[in-house]
Amino acid sequence: MQHKQEILNNNFLNLKQSEQQYMKLLEDQTELISRLNADGSYIYVNEPFCRLFGVTREEMIGKVWHPIVWHEDVQIINEKLATLSRANPVVVIENRIVTVYGVRWAQFTNRGFFDRFGKLKEIQSVGRDINDQKLAEIKLQQLSSEQSIMLNNELVGIFKLQNKTIVWVNNAIPSLIGYEKKEIEGLGTRFLYPDDETYNKLGETAYPLLAAGKTYRSQQTLLKKNGERIWVDMHGASLPGNNNESLWIMIDLSALKKQREAIEAMAYHDVLTGLPNRLLLADRLEQALAHAKRNSKFVAVCYLDLDGFKPINDTYGHAAGDKLLAHIARCMQVATRSNDTVSRLGGDEFVILLTNLETIDEYKVVLDRVISAINQAVPIDADTEVFVTASIGISIYPSNSDNADSLLRFADEAMYVSKRSGRNCISLYQNTIN
Repeated sequence: MQHKQEILNNNFLNLKQSEQQYMKLLEDQTELISRLNADGSYIYVNEPFCRLFGVTREEMIGKVWHPIVWHEDVQIINEKLATLSRANPVVVIENRIVTVYGVRWAQFTNRGFFDRFGKLKEIQSVGRDINDQKLAEIKLQQLSSEQSIMLNNELVGIFKLQNKTIVWVNNAIPSLIGYEKKEIEGLGTRFLYPDDETYNKLGETAYPLLAAGKTYRSQQTLLKKNGERIWVDMHGASLPGNNNESLWIMIDLSALKKQREAIEAMAYHDVLTGLPNRLLLADRLEQALAHAKRNSKFVAVCYLDLDGFKPINDTYGHAAGDKLLAHIARCMQVATRSNDTVSRLGGDEFVILLTNLETIDEYKVVLDRVISAINQAVPIDADTEVFVTASIGISIYPSNSDNADSLLRFADEAMYVSKRSGRNCISLYQNTIN
């Protein structure tokens, strides 16, 4: 009997220690972690939650979530939470919250826990402040009239490691990295990383901090079972004792990364053709000029305006005009070199940036290919082909200017000379720099 009691006592102590470790991990997070009854009243809130809303834990336990939410969002939250079921146990909601810093946007991943009859018992909610991203998204929608790009996070994944070996993972890990628990428990963590360098660098940076009683946090690239790479926010903390154990929390940031890439693409590329827009052209022109100065090369700025585009657009409609512009854009990309830039400024105006030229006249070889490509018939439907030509103006670095804005302006002026000269021709800007 005494032996059985010792086993029970040890089990109780281990359970208590695990509970303390789990609570420590929750309290160390920057995420807003809470648990609620089915009626929406709080069972638990962590310390970051209390700091953000300016409340104590005692004040929140037993209270419903409505007061911390912006009143206009209460109804939609109720509607989305009502969709929780055993078949659909997770809902992600973006809504406004009333914090000590004012009204801010947050994203909450809510998981329902059900009894064996399918009745909702509790909800676990993990929230993240997305105010900056959300405001940027709203601004992007206003400027571009594009469909908003929503952020979607998986639930928090947790690893327990001992000497860099996985000894336990939580239920979120399979959806995060594609491996079942039984596949990876007992394995070292090397298989999660894309290469030895990434794995070794993290170990050299993280484990000295953990050994000193500190926490480690970074963004890392991990490999899923299917070979897909995902970005995660990784947070590690050493566990009490001398067992070299640590807990690691991982949150999927892939959606956020994709959103940022989409925002950057829309900010620097033309929506219709995918070509660099005026902003990206200006950046590449500055880089080209700097390279040319260092290496004594020439740069040609070629301003193109399509001849006969407007009648086609008016006769056959904007869809046909867009198809023509996209076709011309592809043709110019094929005709130019890999180090050149083809950009669309708007309408039927394009700029081709020819870089790393050995002589001033070297632009002619490239433009001959461009003009030949533009002058080909373009089918806009099964029965109709259209033709356009191009009026082109050219300015040269350093002959005409060493300033990016001036070169673009001079090329534009030379293009209008081509227009006045009968179109379908090339004009070189004549003034030379003193």
